[in-house]
Formats: sequence, C-alpha cells, structure tokens
Amino acid sequence: VADWMAMRTAAAAMAALQAAGVPAARMLRVADLPGFAYYRERGLFRTEAHPYLDETLVGEAWHARCGRLAPPPQRPAPLMGEQSVEVLRDWLGLNAAETGSLVDAGILQPTEASVYEAIAAARAAAGTP
Repeated sequence: VADWMAMRTAAAAMAALQAAGVPAARMLRVADLPGFAYYRERGLFRTEAHPYLDETLVGEAWHARCGRLAPPPQRPAPLMGEQSVEVLRDWLGLNAAETGSLVDAGILQPTEASVYEAIAAARAAAGTP
C-alpha cells in the first residue's frame, strides 16, 4: 500500500479507490476545508472582516445547512474577555454590583482599555483606520 500511495497524491488515490468501488476520502486539514469543492459548493465558509485585523479571514458560515434557517449573522469574534460581563449578566442574571465584585476578585477579566489603546496605536502607526 505504501508503494502504491507513494506514486499518487492523496486526491488521486482517493479518486482511484472510489472509481474501484472502495469508500475512500483523503484527510482534510483545517486549512484545506474552505477550498474543498464539497464545502465550497455548499457555501459552508465565507470571507469575513474583523475590526481589529487588516486582512480578511475565512470563517465558517454554517455548521450544517438547512433551507429553513436564515444564514447565521456575520459578526467578528470578540476579544478575549470582551463580553464576559455581558454574558454573565444575560445568562445568569447577575447585576452590576455582582459582576463588579467578580472583576475585583480577578474571577472575571474583561478586556482592559489598554488592549484597545494598543490596537489603535498599532493601526495608527501602520496608517490604517
């Protein structure tokens, strides 16, 4: 098998095996998924912009497609800790005093203002808005 595989790409081996009636598929790495025809044809990935990145990136548009569901909203991922307080207020019903005490105790670590300042300074230095 190793000698046979050494003479073929993964895609060619997959095609040859499938043509012979053998269920086979090549292994896809995460970076391969957006360009794989099966996923591309079904629109499972999309190009997204993030407010803190200069380049666009490829993100998952759907986990599974369903004609009865609207496309998922396109929004950037939050920074680490950016929505921690809001999530606990929304999901657990905590009030400002309760989340404030969790922040003071170091249990919650919201994104610090210095992070936003560093992003803005880097963008200004690079001449990007």
